[in-house]
Amino acid sequence: MHHSLTLGFAAALVFACAGNDRTPRSAAPPSDGGLCPIASARQALPPTPAASASSTIAQPKDTRFALGGTEVLQLPSKTNGRSYEISVGFAYKNEPGQRHPTVYVLDGYWDFPLVNTIRGALQYDEAIPDVIVVGIGYTGFDASAPELMDLRASDDTPTKSSKRLDSGRGPEFLRFIAEELFPFIESRYPSDPAHRVLAGASFGGLFTLYTLFERPELFYGYVAMSPAVRWDDSWIVRREREFHASHPALAARLWLSVGGDEDKEAMAAERAFFKQIEASKYRDFALRSRVLEGERHAAMKNESYNRGLRFVLAPLAAKPSK
Repeated sequence: MHHSLTLGFAAALVFACAGNDRTPRSAAPPSDGGLCPIASARQALPPTPAASASSTIAQPKDTRFALGGTEVLQLPSKTNGRSYEISVGFAYKNEPGQRHPTVYVLDGYWDFPLVNTIRGALQYDEAIPDVIVVGIGYTGFDASAPELMDLRASDDTPTKSSKRLDSGRGPEFLRFIAEELFPFIESRYPSDPAHRVLAGASFGGLFTLYTLFERPELFYGYVAMSPAVRWDDSWIVRREREFHASHPALAARLWLSVGGDEDKEAMAAERAFFKQIEASKYRDFALRSRVLEGERHAAMKNESYNRGLRFVLAPLAAKPSK
């Protein structure tokens, strides 16, 4: 396999800005706008201490791994006051003047390493073009922090519900993405604004669908996995009907999926919503939905990202798969 592609197949955890004892790389970004460079794949981890005579396995000083070809930054938001951790997987090839489709991944603390790995294999097979991957997370938390569930439930939900405190901040989160994150990414990296992709699962899938029906022009493709369609008495179901009533055309590509072994009520609601969108028959719209047999709510993401990216990016691929 091409050496640069193998960079996408390493494990990774994001780094906290506070307490990071690594020396910033020489090409660190400017400090304007409160940006804080956290880590770069070009930095080496400290050596693991040698095993002592009294132990068979040495305890590592640092258990974090660097993911090759990536960097992690903090981006404070003026829109909602949050501070976001932005993980970026570079395109493999950067020719002068070339700009790349960019995949924006929600729940980046969980899914950025997964998507960055999957896209390496897909790009090697020429099933997708050479892309940039952007993971959106929160600063100050690792991937196991329980607070992440509350933060994502706040940002990813388009309406407020009494079932979740501080829910319904989806409109603010969408403004952050459109007005702050896009300009930052597209000024710093060779990102193509005409070919953005948004991907998310569960609450992230709900936010992906909300974005599709609220600002469809923002993204070229959408990957919505096990979307929480029952949120707020199935608000997104009503929203799609309202949208369709005034939008007979929808210039976008949408992948929908759900695991075949998920909660039965949730799966039934999602499959019914998939059929509703199919029945709308939007012009200029490419849609594919799939039930992934034998998969549950979290592990279904592995196959969904693979197939979803292949579908939404197929028109841009050298050898698109069916």
